[in-house]
Amino acid sequence: MKKDTVISYIIITIGALIAAFAIDTLLIPNTILDGGVTGISMIISKLSGISLSILVLIINIPFVLIGYKHLGKDFLARTIYGMIFFSLFITLLEIIEPITNEMLLATVFGGA
Repeated sequence: MKKDTVISYIIITIGALIAAFAIDTLLIPNTILDGGVTGISMIISKLSGISLSILVLIINIPFVLIGYKHLGKDFLARTIYGMIFFSLFITLLEIIEPITNEMLLATVFGGA
Protein backbone atom coordinates (compact mmCIF):
# COMPACT_ATOMS: atom_id res chain seq x y z
CA MET A 1 0.00 0.00 0.00
CA LYS A 2 1.35 3.42 -0.90
CA LYS A 3 2.19 6.01 1.75
CA ASP A 4 -0.39 8.43 0.29
CA THR A 5 -3.11 5.80 0.50
CA VAL A 6 -2.32 5.04 4.14
CA ILE A 7 -2.35 8.75 5.00
CA SER A 8 -5.67 9.13 3.17
CA TYR A 9 -7.27 6.36 5.24
CA ILE A 10 -5.88 7.83 8.47
CA ILE A 11 -7.39 11.21 7.60
CA ILE A 12 -10.74 9.58 6.75
CA THR A 13 -10.71 7.79 10.12
CA ILE A 14 -9.95 10.99 12.03
CA GLY A 15 -12.66 12.87 10.11
CA ALA A 16 -15.23 10.16 10.82
CA LEU A 17 -14.32 10.25 14.51
CA ILE A 18 -14.62 14.04 14.75
CA ALA A 19 -17.95 14.09 12.90
CA ALA A 20 -19.41 11.29 15.03
CA PHE A 21 -18.17 13.00 18.21
CA ALA A 22 -19.89 16.26 17.23
CA ILE A 23 -23.13 14.46 16.41
CA ASP A 24 -23.21 12.40 19.61
CA THR A 25 -22.06 15.08 22.06
CA LEU A 26 -23.43 18.30 20.56
CA LEU A 27 -26.12 17.92 17.93
CA ILE A 28 -28.29 14.99 19.08
CA PRO A 29 -28.47 16.01 22.77
CA ASN A 30 -29.55 19.52 21.76
CA THR A 31 -31.96 18.35 19.04
CA ILE A 32 -30.00 20.08 16.28
CA LEU A 33 -30.08 18.52 12.83
CA ASP A 34 -27.05 18.00 10.66
CA GLY A 35 -27.25 18.40 6.90
CA GLY A 36 -27.47 15.84 4.13
CA VAL A 37 -27.79 12.11 4.63
CA THR A 38 -26.86 12.37 8.30
CA GLY A 39 -29.64 14.89 8.96
CA ILE A 40 -32.19 12.76 7.13
CA SER A 41 -30.98 9.74 9.10
CA MET A 42 -31.34 11.69 12.35
CA ILE A 43 -34.96 12.55 11.54
CA ILE A 44 -35.88 8.99 10.55
CA SER A 45 -34.08 7.60 13.60
CA LYS A 46 -35.98 9.91 15.93
CA LEU A 47 -39.33 9.03 14.33
CA SER A 48 -38.80 5.29 13.91
CA GLY A 49 -36.36 4.28 16.63
CA ILE A 50 -34.04 2.67 14.08
CA SER A 51 -30.36 3.09 14.93
CA LEU A 52 -28.79 6.24 13.47
CA SER A 53 -25.65 4.37 12.47
CA ILE A 54 -27.65 1.79 10.46
CA LEU A 55 -29.67 4.50 8.73
CA VAL A 56 -26.54 6.41 7.74
CA LEU A 57 -25.21 3.29 6.03
CA ILE A 58 -28.49 2.40 4.29
CA ILE A 59 -29.39 5.89 3.05
CA ASN A 60 -25.86 6.40 1.68
CA ILE A 61 -26.02 3.31 -0.56
CA PRO A 62 -27.57 4.96 -3.65
CA PHE A 63 -25.10 7.86 -3.47
CA VAL A 64 -22.16 5.48 -3.14
CA LEU A 65 -23.31 3.53 -6.19
CA ILE A 66 -23.66 6.72 -8.23
CA GLY A 67 -20.23 7.85 -7.07
CA TYR A 68 -18.70 4.49 -7.96
CA LYS A 69 -20.19 4.66 -11.44
CA HIS A 70 -18.67 8.10 -12.06
CA LEU A 71 -15.53 8.08 -9.89
CA GLY A 72 -14.34 4.47 -9.79
CA LYS A 73 -13.03 1.86 -7.38
CA ASP A 74 -10.80 4.12 -5.28
CA PHE A 75 -13.80 6.31 -4.49
CA LEU A 76 -15.87 3.25 -3.61
CA ALA A 77 -13.26 1.79 -1.25
CA ARG A 78 -12.63 5.06 0.60
CA THR A 79 -16.30 5.91 0.85
CA ILE A 80 -17.30 2.52 2.22
CA TYR A 81 -14.40 2.68 4.68
CA GLY A 82 -15.48 6.15 5.83
CA MET A 83 -19.15 5.19 6.12
CA ILE A 84 -18.38 2.11 8.19
CA PHE A 85 -16.08 3.96 10.57
CA PHE A 86 -18.47 6.92 10.86
CA SER A 87 -21.32 4.57 11.75
CA LEU A 88 -19.14 2.61 14.14
CA PHE A 89 -17.99 5.79 15.90
CA ILE A 90 -21.59 7.05 16.18
CA THR A 91 -22.46 3.83 18.01
CA LEU A 92 -19.35 3.81 20.21
CA LEU A 93 -19.58 7.47 21.22
CA GLU A 94 -23.24 7.35 22.30
CA ILE A 95 -22.07 6.75 25.87
CA ILE A 96 -20.30 10.12 26.12
CA GLU A 97 -22.19 12.81 28.00
CA PRO A 98 -23.23 15.96 26.10
CA ILE A 99 -20.59 18.68 26.11
CA THR A 100 -23.06 21.52 26.54
CA ASN A 101 -26.77 22.13 26.84
CA GLU A 102 -26.47 25.61 25.35
CA MET A 103 -28.06 25.41 21.91
CA LEU A 104 -25.99 28.28 20.43
CA LEU A 105 -22.69 26.75 21.54
CA ALA A 106 -23.78 23.31 20.36
CA THR A 107 -24.75 24.76 16.97
CA VAL A 108 -21.46 26.61 16.52
CA PHE A 109 -19.21 23.79 17.74
CA GLY A 110 -21.25 21.04 16.09
CA GLY A 111 -21.08 22.85 12.75
CA ALA A 112 -17.38 23.51 13.05
